[in-house]
Amino acid sequence: MYLLLDPRHETEIEVAVWDGQGSPQWSVYHRNHTSLFEFLIHSRQLSLKKLRALTGIFLIPGPGGFSTVRGAAVLTNILGLAAGIPLYPLRPRKRESREAALARVFHAPGKSSHFIPPIYGKPPHLS
Repeated sequence: MYLLLDPRHETEIEVAVWDGQGSPQWSVYHRNHTSLFEFLIHSRQLSLKKLRALTGIFLIPGPGGFSTVRGAAVLTNILGLAAGIPLYPLRPRKRESREAALARVFHAPGKSSHFIPPIYGKPPHLS
């Protein structure tokens, strides 16, 4: 089973679980990235035992909204570190859908990473 985090929407992070054959099991959009971890644990019953059963976590590291990209990257890196889960950056090519990119790398994801840095599409809007 793989966890996928896609923060490319301006205000939402999409979280999906894919089985070992590359088929999506469930997917949800979550607006409040600060409570996303709590949501995953309580609503989807992703216990530490289930998290450790994950084969890997795919993260599309951006570009997207500053807070969503940062939130997804932090959550991905924390889960990978805490549960010892391999991390895989997923970077769709130009005009390639996320599903096509995932199919391209799913069975041969390449070298896993211990940390995936976020890719911001533009500088943060600070006032």
